[in-house]
Parts: sequence; C-alpha cells; structure tokens
Amino acid sequence: MPKKRLTNFRVMNTTESMEKLFRMIDDFDCLFIDLPTNFEPYLRREELEEVAGVEYIQYVRILKPFLNLNLKLYCYKDAEHCMLANQNIIELAKLMLKAKFGKIEVEEWKRIIYEDIEAYRHFAEYEAIYIIERAKERNACINANERIMNILESEGFSVEEVWLSRFNRPIDRLYELVSMEIYGRKVSDCVYSEIIKEHIKFIDDVIEKGYEEAVRGE
Repeated sequence: MPKKRLTNFRVMNTTESMEKLFRMIDDFDCLFIDLPTNFEPYLRREELEEVAGVEYIQYVRILKPFLNLNLKLYCYKDAEHCMLANQNIIELAKLMLKAKFGKIEVEEWKRIIYEDIEAYRHFAEYEAIYIIERAKERNACINANERIMNILESEGFSVEEVWLSRFNRPIDRLYELVSMEIYGRKVSDCVYSEIIKEHIKFIDDVIEKGYEEAVRGE
C-alpha cells in the first residue's frame, strides 16, 4: 500500500498567495484548511461568512475559489486552540495600544507570544489526529506547524513543505525571537522594543492602505 502524502503550503492570507496555491491544488484529493473544525459543515454553504465572524471574514473571502473545487475540504484547527489564539490577538492589540502611547511592556509581549507558541505545540497532536483520520492518498494542507508535520511523518506520511509566502512581518519576527529564547538564546529588550515599534507602523499601514498593500510594503 503506497504511503499517504501531504504537502503543507506555507501561505499568508493574501489574494496573491492564495492565487499561487489555487494554481497548484489540482493534483490533490483533499485540502486541510487552517480554520476551526466547527466551520467545516458550512464551507460550501451561504452561512459561512456569518459563521466566520470578524476574526476570519477576510480569510474566508479569499478562500472562496477553493470552495468550488472538486476535492474534499476539511478544517483542521482545534476550536479551543482558535479561541485561545484569538484571545492572544486581542491581548497583543491592547499592548500595541499602550506601546503607541510610549509604554512598551516587553515582558508582557513575550509572555503572550510564548503562550501562543505553547498552544500551537499543545494542540498539534489533536490537529494531527484530525488530519490522519480524514486523509486520502494525496493531501494538501495550509499552514500546519512543524510539530503537526513531525507527527504525520512519524505516522508514515510522506511530507513536504512548499513556501508560497515570505513570513517577514514584524509580528513574525517577534515570534521568531521568542522561539529563539525558548531554545536558550538570549535576546535583549532593546531588540524587542524596536520590532514592536515596527509592528505598530505595520498596523498603521494596514489601517491606511489595507492588509495586502502593507504586506507588500507598498
């Protein structure tokens, strides 16, 4: 019996990135989308945008072309994990507001990002099992984390990653710094403070120009 294979596409939720993915998806039997599992029954229904709410509405709209494809669609993100991630986004937004007024609480930024990273690790097993139980022979996945990929490989999947986006936003770099510290490398508060300032500018650009233009740096 041939190994099941899974290609994990690292992609940002921009139209340009999703168009790249759309052009590559024909060869797969199913697609695992990084949305909460409870969205799955609504993927091909009119109520999807209503269910998505403000947290996911942009992403759901970008995904629309995929919903008409002749392949199985699954949402693999644990619902509790998504709830915690959204709470962390709110907490970071509060810290960003404080930072805009000159109060940069580096330790709080680090704490919340650390908790988010730990949640990704904690829920990886549940999310991997969800994928394993539904996978066909040729599987595509959007933004599975490294731990999920390792679990799939240990369960006999042939796995590969394809990077369709450069994850170089200030928030991505903050997560990178916290990950480095988890593995024992010390990073000064000054470095964090500078990137937090860049993050504030990036969010201002999003508000002024829109997310896609801000990501492109236009």
